[in-house]
Amino acid sequence: EDVVQRILRSSGPLRISRAAVDLVTLIEQVETISRPRATKAGVSLLIQAPGSCQMSVDGSLVRRAIENLILNAVEFAGIKPPGQVTVSLMPREKQTLLIVDDDGPGVPSHERERIFEQYYSSKPGGTGLGLSLVKRVFDTHGGYIRCEESPLGGARFIAALPTQQEEG
Repeated sequence: EDVVQRILRSSGPLRISRAAVDLVTLIEQVETISRPRATKAGVSLLIQAPGSCQMSVDGSLVRRAIENLILNAVEFAGIKPPGQVTVSLMPREKQTLLIVDDDGPGVPSHERERIFEQYYSSKPGGTGLGLSLVKRVFDTHGGYIRCEESPLGGARFIAALPTQQEEG
């Protein structure tokens, strides 16, 4: 709630407070929160990550963005159980990729850009804030997020964070 309020209050660019953070630890924290929901929904949750992935990011914002992506994936994969969600963290030379795949209904190609717009939601009862906040978090860190079709048949969200923060 604090993170959401912080983002909503910022009228200009989101202010981030960088610190050394292990992204694997953040994902493990989100997994702890998400696993009971996944189990209840009949969704298998698989995490694929290296032992450690140190980065300089705003840990609370990035954790909240990851949580939003995983819980959304669990929700959609649980529409027709048994469902599957796979979270992969892939460090590269210039950036680290976070990929969240699900086997839910997916996102139609004509909506893949719009789902990141503030107040746009294709989910019944959705506020249209979740994915727009996620996008702001990754954009503000110098990364990006995009949506495409998953090899599992549902949605795939690919988020990137630069390995080195830009000077300037």
